[in-house]
Amino acid sequence: MKRVFLSASKTALCVAGIVSGQLALAANVVTTRAAQEPARAWTDAEFASARSLLPKVNFLPAAVFDYNASVAEADGSVSAINVAGNVGGADARHLLEERSSSLLSMQGAEAESDVSPQAVGTGARHFTSTRTYPTLSDRTYPTRTVGKLYFRDGDSNFVCSGSMIKKGVVLTAGHCIHNGVNRFYTDFVFIPGKRNAVNPYGTWANWVQARTTVAWVTGGGNVPNTADWATIVFGPNAFNLRIGNYTGWLGYQSAICSGRHQTTLGYPQNLDAGLQMHRSESQANSYGSLNNCTWGTDMKGGSSGGPVALNFQQTYASSTAVPMENNSNRVVATVSWGFVNPAVHVQGGSIVNAVFNAMILATCAANPTAC
Repeated sequence: MKRVFLSASKTALCVAGIVSGQLALAANVVTTRAAQEPARAWTDAEFASARSLLPKVNFLPAAVFDYNASVAEADGSVSAINVAGNVGGADARHLLEERSSSLLSMQGAEAESDVSPQAVGTGARHFTSTRTYPTLSDRTYPTRTVGKLYFRDGDSNFVCSGSMIKKGVVLTAGHCIHNGVNRFYTDFVFIPGKRNAVNPYGTWANWVQARTTVAWVTGGGNVPNTADWATIVFGPNAFNLRIGNYTGWLGYQSAICSGRHQTTLGYPQNLDAGLQMHRSESQANSYGSLNNCTWGTDMKGGSSGGPVALNFQQTYASSTAVPMENNSNRVVATVSWGFVNPAVHVQGGSIVNAVFNAMILATCAANPTAC
């Protein structure tokens, strides 16, 4: 199950798997902006030409297609970790950006040719898929917590997806901040709620720290990985507000992916050329091992790092019957991989567990005002 990895070569700064200026802490590995080379500003052309990363697997075990086993697993699951999100809602009108639309046609030039949204892919996993709508839904909670993540590896520009998990903390995949072998990426930029040329919450480039797990850093870039997650901390703006003050952030819950109906969100390059947020919904099944769950979707590269959310919804008002297990907007996994054959519409990701929680707690301990 070897990862298919797109990256330019770059001089390694690695010593025994830990880059100089970084340290292992609470089962995760950290880099700071100060430890890296000075950041380079992004141009519209660089944003538009960024390529996607999505690791691939070449084997799907029987558990991926066993709905009955997954339902039984869901019935017996118990969440040791269950943390609520926050709606945010600070006035963001001063952050609104309208970037150059003349470069939009460059975006997603690598879009995959297998774009054919359908109710069932050749992997026989049922799902529904749509761009987020109506247009202004990208500016409402909880959808606005999701955004597009840009980064560099040397002179190459890449794109993933991510979501707010704390006031100043973006959650994404480990493979979106580190190559899984010997180096972190650089120049992280997060744009929440992006739609075409409009960035309703601005462009955030003031990152201060990125963190991923030892399991990812020492995994050789292989997927499935037991802990393909990462956090990126962004500083406050001139108004002393963080991203989440405007967008809010999602909660998270452990051990509760397989057998549940879930929502996946992100910016896949194969749909709308990665210019609009998409969502797909499917029952999640087990991978059978390696702390991974799987689901049906037609999203491809660019959706990496996007949240897999349980009970994705706006808050109920004046409800007389509260739905069972109404823990709304909980991240239960992040998008980690797709299948090597693009005709098989299946993705998978690492399930929230104690290692995930330790990563979040370490992020917050090092950056308390971001949480």
